[in-house]
Amino acid sequence: KKWAVRTWMRLLVRYGESWSQQRDDAEETKLRKILLAEYLPGVLQAILMALQQRFQGGFIPNKVHSELLEFVSDSVSVRKCWEVLKPELKPLFYHVILPGLWFDAHDQALWEDEPVEYIVRKYGEQDELQSPRNAASQLLCEIGRHRGKSL
Repeated sequence: KKWAVRTWMRLLVRYGESWSQQRDDAEETKLRKILLAEYLPGVLQAILMALQQRFQGGFIPNKVHSELLEFVSDSVSVRKCWEVLKPELKPLFYHVILPGLWFDAHDQALWEDEPVEYIVRKYGEQDELQSPRNAASQLLCEIGRHRGKSL
């Protein structure tokens, strides 16, 4: 899952809506149209299903969970992907994003026992790149920045 998400994320970033329209390469333009129309919305649906499995009690490693949320975050600005994402936004918000941001019982116990360790785990530089919490907050920021007026 991890490598598949990384590969699709690279394609999304390279050929997404922010892709330069000034390129004259017909092959890249054709590839971009195919990716945006046929593949990326389907990949986004598969990623949303994987995130739903996490909510239903399935296990997804933190790194993969973080990368799935990063893909969703990057796809917010792509019009075709937004059409897939918008109907799923409410369940995604309540079942994936908010639980990832909550201060839960495990956090409370760690805070009471070892506050320094809590800060290192939650806000350390190494964990920051792999943190579903940071990816969830980034997703909220992207939704607000790119689609705030349409909600």
